[in-house]
Parts: sequence; C-alpha cells; structure tokens
Amino acid sequence: MPWLNENPGYRLARHGRRIHAYMIDFALFTPFFWGGTIFSIDLLIPFLSVDLNPVWLEGIYFMLVRFLSSAVAATPITLLMAFMLSRTSQTPGKKLTGIHVVRMRDPQERLGIVRALVRQMFGLALGFWWFQRLQSKDRRSMQDTIAGTIVVEVDQKVIRLSKASVSSKSSSVSRNNPVTR
Repeated sequence: MPWLNENPGYRLARHGRRIHAYMIDFALFTPFFWGGTIFSIDLLIPFLSVDLNPVWLEGIYFMLVRFLSSAVAATPITLLMAFMLSRTSQTPGKKLTGIHVVRMRDPQERLGIVRALVRQMFGLALGFWWFQRLQSKDRRSMQDTIAGTIVVEVDQKVIRLSKASVSSKSSSVSRNNPVTR
C-alpha cells in the first residue's frame, strides 16, 4: 500500500478490531433481522400458500419462502449500513473499535453510496467467507477487493498534525514569495 506510507495516521486494521467490530454490528442488527424475517414470513405466507402433494416439495417451498423473507428483512439493514459507511466510513461497530472503511485509491475521498452498497451486498452474500481473505498481506476481505476499499485504523491526532504542518508550510512559502503584478 503505497499511500499508507505516504499518509501518516493510517494503518491496516488489525484482525481483532475487525472481528470485534463485526461482532458488535452483528449483535446490534440481528434482532432487527430476525424480527423482520418473522414479520415478512407472516406477510408472505398468505400470498404464497399452496397445497403441495409430495411432502418433500413442501420443505423446498418453505425454504424458498424463508429465503425470500430473509432477503426482505436484510434489505433495510443493508441500506442503513451502506448509508452509514457512505457518510461516515463507519458502522456502529467500526466506530466503537476505531476503524474506518476507506477507498483504496484515496483515503480522504468519501466512499459513496454505490460503493458502500456494493460492499455491503457482497459482504452479506459472502457471509463469513470474508475471514479467509484477512490472512492476505493487505488484510482485505473479498468485499473490500470487489468494492475497492480497505479497512484502516485512523489516528486523528496524527492526521490533524500532518495537515497543520502542510498548511503552515504552504502559508510560509506564500509569505516568502509574494506575487507581484
């Protein structure tokens, strides 16, 4: 990561912090997911009820209804988390653990709702498979690779100090070299 060396205050998020943030988000949003699933099953079953003669078809049909209801329940949570990532680069778990999701190309640039939504949707689809990718050199999960993001720990004090030193250097250069017309 060349920009990690160029930008003080950013470093790759450690495994423990990422897992901790994931578990916090999981604990916060799971009750809403299961409540939404149960509610959506109650809504879907009257419209989708059919009499299937072979018993094994009823099991497949019930699995299909369960999948549809889970998709209905996961949609608002996915949208909410994508909105939070696009605005603040953090979910509640990431905020509590001090990590951010930033663009791979430029960490100062906002993530954007489309990129955050793509990241969340692939994270939801891949489930726990993201953990296998954390063993790579850059600690990027599969959804990070697809969305072009990276998870970093941010030291705001160092960033503020480096920005202040850059602005003071630029102001001293402009004072030493006045533009004459």
